[in-house]
Amino acid sequence: KKQAKLIAFLDDASRYGLHVVVGTSEHTGLFLRGLHEMVARHGLFDVLYLDHGPGFISDDTVAVVAKLGLLLHGEVAYPEGHGKIERFNRTAKADILRHLADPRVDPDCGSLELRLKHYLARVYNPRDHAGIGDISPAARWNSDERALRFPKDTEELHRKFFVTEKRRVSNDHVIRVGPQHLEVPRGLRGLQIDIYRHVLDGTVSVLHNGRLVRVEPVDLAANAADREATPEVSHPLPPSAAELAADRDLGPVTAPDGGFSDKE
Repeated sequence: KKQAKLIAFLDDASRYGLHVVVGTSEHTGLFLRGLHEMVARHGLFDVLYLDHGPGFISDDTVAVVAKLGLLLHGEVAYPEGHGKIERFNRTAKADILRHLADPRVDPDCGSLELRLKHYLARVYNPRDHAGIGDISPAARWNSDERALRFPKDTEELHRKFFVTEKRRVSNDHVIRVGPQHLEVPRGLRGLQIDIYRHVLDGTVSVLHNGRLVRVEPVDLAANAADREATPEVSHPLPPSAAELAADRDLGPVTAPDGGFSDKE
């Protein structure tokens, strides 16, 4: 039975629980999905404190954080936030995590995520916290007069989660991205191009005629069948004078419609 992994996002100053995501493993995609959803709801921030978990140290994470214009602070057991994280972990374990193994609880990651979001909003955030002067994280968060900073629009935020990489196009207009073989527009054969990989949905685009075009996996079986079914095209030389003379003098005496030809 697989164990679910959760990633929680906390505001450092107020301990306010901003967001939580749940998946089957602590991977980069899960973290970046949570980051995207958290920024869309609560806006941008200044510094991102991370530990060295597998979802936090990848090149994709570093690239996206840089595109968002954030400072990344990641150390093993860093003193600025390690104690706060451990405190949250103990509290969440006592309040809700140890109860999620109950067979009556739906183990689906989406269902668990919904329960944990409800826990942050209805239990954790409204409760007084000794670490911030015995007031609640919600009260501390709401009393901050600093305005939230949001991206200009949804599309701008979406673009921040593109990662650019170099790829060489094969002679049959195919690039490889991870385990996938993707077919790119014709005319790029043999060139080294920039690809734009979206880290949330896994789609890949290339720049073609001044705009981003999404590329799709190549159907290798269909292509092989097409090549087998395509007849070879020959380009014969034009007939020589000798061939024309032979056809005229030695050709069939009947016309194509079965009648006699002029040679009769």
